[in-house]
Amino acid sequence: MLLLCSINLSFSALAIFQKSLHSLDFVMFIPLIILIIKLTIAFLVIKMYFINYITKKAIAILV
Repeated sequence: MLLLCSINLSFSALAIFQKSLHSLDFVMFIPLIILIIKLTIAFLVIKMYFINYITKKAIAILV
């Protein structure tokens, strides 16, 4: 009986450890997600300025 209780407690501890490890993995991915969002915004801003530059040059050539 004591052996079954200790096995049950060890499985409970293992489940808690796995759950905390899973949440830790998610916490570790938050900076990566923030970096991807920042890079996406930077890419869109650079693309916007590039399109604006090309448009101004095209208008200057046409005029």
